[in-house]
Amino acid sequence: MKVLVADDEERVCALICALIDWEGLGLSLVGTAFDGISALEAIKEKRPDLVITDIRMPGLDGLQLIQSAKEVDDHIQFIIISGHRQFDYAQSAIKFGVAEYLLKPIKQIELNQTLLRMKETFVRLQEQQAQSKAIQNQVQQDRNHLKKTSFASFLVSQDTQMLLPWYEQGSSLQIGMVGI
Repeated sequence: MKVLVADDEERVCALICALIDWEGLGLSLVGTAFDGISALEAIKEKRPDLVITDIRMPGLDGLQLIQSAKEVDDHIQFIIISGHRQFDYAQSAIKFGVAEYLLKPIKQIELNQTLLRMKETFVRLQEQQAQSKAIQNQVQQDRNHLKKTSFASFLVSQDTQMLLPWYEQGSSLQIGMVGI
């Protein structure tokens, strides 16, 4: 899972990076950013799976960053880290689909437990997407097989109902028959 860390204070970025058990959690740091605009550019370039961001940054604040990033890739997960305990920040974060909202000062155990939960969610989502893709492929293979067998059945029975699998939106079937 690829992670981007964004905070307007370089030492806070460094602290967050130092607190994370990268190897133990199977995470990789793809970059850090010190303002919202740089963070959005990094998101477009590096395509992280998870962004840890401060809520207050120059350029774009954390909520604006999330909104813009979701337009780039709707599957990116976010953790907001903030020194603000105000409910309206948390409420807005939830509206934008933020999974976690952590308060400063950051605690190593809390951060790593949060990252573990997010990684588990990420892995489940990846598995579901792989299963969905496999099912779509199988349906397409079955559809192609049905078309082949239905045409052969039509030739034997001359029952036009056998050609129904060929009638899909946007597809056509042209038949030329020659009798001998």
